Amino acid sequence: MKFVSGIGLAGLLVALVGLVTPVVGLFIGWLALGISALGAFLGDRGFAIATVIISAFSFLFFTPSLWLEAAASAQVGTQGTNYGGGFPILRYFSLALLAFPIAAMFVGKKKQA
Repeated sequence: MKFVSGIGLAGLLVALVGLVTPVVGLFIGWLALGISALGAFLGDRGFAIATVIISAFSFLFFTPSLWLEAAASAQVGTQGTNYGGGFPILRYFSLALLAFPIAAMFVGKKKQA
């Protein structure tokens, strides 16, 4: 296993830890996507894609903070009062970080055979 694959594998393992961590799983998932983006930039492809898939699954099904934010931002629009909490920053930041390793694959080095 090369160093680049090791970085990708570390990102994948951190994403799996974030999947089962109750309170800070979202932030651990963000860390995993950052590590995976570094690996993808250096030339890893497989682990980066797997990390994005696992993190998307984790964010969608196992992250109640994103659910609460969605419910809160939906309530702001229906009550007619905007107290500044209507912007879904966690969701937008999570979506941006999900795209980050994919973008790093296109910008980074090509894998040497």
